[in-house]
Formats: sequence, C-alpha cells, structure tokens
Amino acid sequence: MTKAVVPAMKQQKSGLIININSQGGLYAKAERSVYTASKWAVTGFTKAMQPELAPFGIAVTGIYPGMLKTDMFNKMGIDKDMSKGLDTKEVAKTVEFLLSFDTPTTFPEIGIKHIAN
Repeated sequence: MTKAVVPAMKQQKSGLIININSQGGLYAKAERSVYTASKWAVTGFTKAMQPELAPFGIAVTGIYPGMLKTDMFNKMGIDKDMSKGLDTKEVAKTVEFLLSFDTPTTFPEIGIKHIAN
C-alpha cells in the first residue's frame, strides 16, 4: 500500500501514512517468535520510512494496540477469551484523530495498550 500511495504524496508534497501494528512490534513474548518477528518488521519499516519520507512532507506513524476483540484466534481454531480486549472501534478513533489534522504532522509512535481491570 505504501508503494502505491507514496508517488502521489511526493507529488503533492504532503501525506500521512499510518501503519497499524501490534504491541508485538515493541515487546517480545515467548512462543510467539514468528508473530513477533513479523510485527518487528513492520516497526522497522515504519521507523525507516519516517526519515526517508519526511523531506517530502510525508509523515509516517505507527499504532501499536494491545489485545483486540477480534475472532482471529477462533479462525485459527484456538479457544481464547477475548472479552477483555480493546474494541477495534477505539483503534479506529485513533486513526480518525490522526486524520483530523489539516496538514500532516510528525507524530510519535502511538502505543495503545489495553489493561484489563
């Protein structure tokens, strides 16, 4: 997706790329090596694109939510209680907030970590 949008953003000299990742892109957990590796790759991609695209007025940021209420585990045949996960609408609200700025702004990485009560 980034490859598809960057040429137009460079031409208009502005843009905002938001990569939605996972806490797995920041913290490693045992028995999740492949998942963690894939998420760290997205983190590295995000961080590398920031200085690469900044001279063109393009901001790049990452969102790193914790456990989300999805059916991902069910689809994999794993029975896991997701009731204490973060609602995906909260992540959507974060994206909406970032998009509400008139001009692209360089944002720090946004880590959304849900702590269950």
